[in-house]
Amino acid sequence: MGDDLVNRITSITATNRDIIERINEKANDTVLTKISYFIQSHLVKGRNGCYRYTVTEKPLKIKGAAFVKKYKMLLTLKVPIDLFNDRLDYKCETYPDMCRLNESMALVIEKYCFLDPSRAQTELTKFFHNFEAIQMGLLEVDRALVSEENTHENKLSYYQRELEDINERMNMIFMNTDVNLKTESKWLTPCTSHVVVGNKATLISGQYGCLLSTDGYSSGIVKWNLRIISRTSTCMLGVAPASVSKSGPTNNYCTNGFYMDLNGGTLYSGPPLSYSARSFLGKSVETGCMLSLILNFDTKSITYVLDGKEHVAYENLVLDKEYFLAWDNNTTPGTEIELIDSE
Repeated sequence: MGDDLVNRITSITATNRDIIERINEKANDTVLTKISYFIQSHLVKGRNGCYRYTVTEKPLKIKGAAFVKKYKMLLTLKVPIDLFNDRLDYKCETYPDMCRLNESMALVIEKYCFLDPSRAQTELTKFFHNFEAIQMGLLEVDRALVSEENTHENKLSYYQRELEDINERMNMIFMNTDVNLKTESKWLTPCTSHVVVGNKATLISGQYGCLLSTDGYSSGIVKWNLRIISRTSTCMLGVAPASVSKSGPTNNYCTNGFYMDLNGGTLYSGPPLSYSARSFLGKSVETGCMLSLILNFDTKSITYVLDGKEHVAYENLVLDKEYFLAWDNNTTPGTEIELIDSE
């Protein structure tokens, strides 16, 4: 029985090697188009207010080799008793992990011919399970190694239909009841560029996109009060219209809106001012600081309040849109901010 199991393991190991070779050949010769989908919410203002959801797509070109290297899929493997002190790492979450374990486990199996078959049987069964799991993972990687140009339209249409159904049901609820919509966060979600928990938000590594406040303004004077929980990176905070990019690939702080970089206290903005690292505060806004931002439509100005002292950053602006508190992500992680309130 033990010899039969070893033969079956040898066979499946060889099959896995063939699949790996096929994947590597395809990956080296392929540039893939992958489609990401982003769901955004928009507050429809009225008697009660209601959110409306839309979906957009973003195509991304990626080399096949880079795609398989980053491919994530958690495989649950059994951990055999380490009879030969090989100290294998059975964590298997990526394509390189699958390749590594297929070879390292095969080397361990060769040692089992020196053991009594009855003693080896239980552990060999665990190894066989692992090789089968790796084969299923490899086949999934192989199937995923295709472009999505010909399938994304069907997916987008499906998501649009589903969201439109949700929008209609939400609209009926708020038209026919006295329900008032209250959001759990003062930040506008869902969001792909920041992690939002309650009123606290944190920059996500490697992600472009702007996080906005739930409420926008087009007249009067509004003041947003914030707590800088941690500031360990570049951090562009200011005001911008809803037209900012929510997912990139662009830096809003130099294309759309008016910002201050908390790291250094310099100003950045989109046209027509097009500020870039313009000297302003003369120091950084650090962890633990209380910061307020005042948007004044009467004087057409933006003022930052730090340690009780007002600093006028922008004057004589053309404010002809609805503006939101805006926190842009330029892919650098490490900063967390709490939006306490607005007044």
